[in-house]
Parts: sequence; C-alpha cells; structure tokens
Amino acid sequence: MTQQVFIDSDIEDKATLANVVAAVNVFLAKLKPGVKAFAGTPLHADPSTLLVHITEDKRHTGASGYHIYLNGEPVAYCLALEAGHVYGHYLPKNAAHGEQFTPSVVATVCHEIAEMLADGNVATYTQPDSRGHQWLLEPCDWVFGEWWIATVNGNVCVFPNVALDSFHDLNGKAPFDLMGVVKGPFQRSAAGYAYYLDPATKKLLPVTY
Repeated sequence: MTQQVFIDSDIEDKATLANVVAAVNVFLAKLKPGVKAFAGTPLHADPSTLLVHITEDKRHTGASGYHIYLNGEPVAYCLALEAGHVYGHYLPKNAAHGEQFTPSVVATVCHEIAEMLADGNVATYTQPDSRGHQWLLEPCDWVFGEWWIATVNGNVCVFPNVALDSFHDLNGKAPFDLMGVVKGPFQRSAAGYAYYLDPATKKLLPVTY
C-alpha cells in the first residue's frame, strides 16, 4: 500500500503550512519517490498513513520533534518554537567560515517523516554491525548535523541528511546516505548518534565506537 503523509498545525497559518508541505514533497521526491505529503488530516488513517502535527502541544523535554506509535498509527510531533525558523537559514562558505545551516520546522518534520518511513512502530532494528549489535532504526540520527538546501516556493529550505538502507548492511554499496557523506556501512557523521539493543538486558545503549 502506498504511504501518504498528512501534516496539520494549530500554530502555523494555512499559507505557511502549504509551503511546509511543498518543501516536504521536495524532500520525499529525493528520498522516497511515490510517497506524497498533504495538508490536513486523512479521512481514514491506517499504519500506512503517517501523521505529523506541527504544534506546541505534546511537548517532549529536550526534543524539537519526535515520533511514536499511537493507536496503531505512526504519529510525529514537531514542536514549532523549539524547531526554530520555519524554513531554516543558510549562509554560504566564505573566507571567515564554512557553510552554515540553521535547522528548522521543515527539517524537523522531514527528520521525523524519514524515521517513520523506516521505523513506523519505533521498534525496528538493523542487521548486526561488525560487533554484532543491532541499531535502533533511526536513519537521520546516524547522520545528524549534515544538511542540504533547496528553494521551494521562493523559500530557501534547510533539509536533513538521511542514511539509506545500504548504511546498515555490512555488504552495502555507496551511496550510504542521501548526501553521499558517509564512506562505509555503520559510519556515523561527526555529530551522528545511535543506540543498539543490548541482547542481555533488552535495553537501548548508546553506540560509542
């Protein structure tokens, strides 16, 4: 069944929400062609429907966004004020600094959508890495801190990098991520992070290697 994304907001106006949806569709065309985003709420939701709420409700300490499995459906919350500017900010490289990116509501929404597409029930793990550990399937976390931009409806939007399926396959071939930054399987970005399932305790532990 084709997956669809529905995005609503009780904090952004209709025009801004329409621009966010347009930006998400640019992102999805690059990550998962065939998956489409729409504004509003679906008439009939099911596990193939991804729901995203841009809000200040359902706050989660320390997070600008998160996703859960609620009543049999993947649901994400983007906390607009914590996420920052709607589209983000970009400064090109110059003599004083390299490229600079400020993430955004768009980036947070895309981050959560990418991870819901990979792990809708928040309980899916990768194949074993070289140490036999299975990572929680959170492909944006692994390459966190890497960004790209596109202009959508006249707005320069900052988007997140996403690890691809080849990333968590020891025999995987490049590209390992959307931007081509990662050079091999299970190689996180400089700011990337991951958790693996401890087979003894069944608890999540941070990957520190």
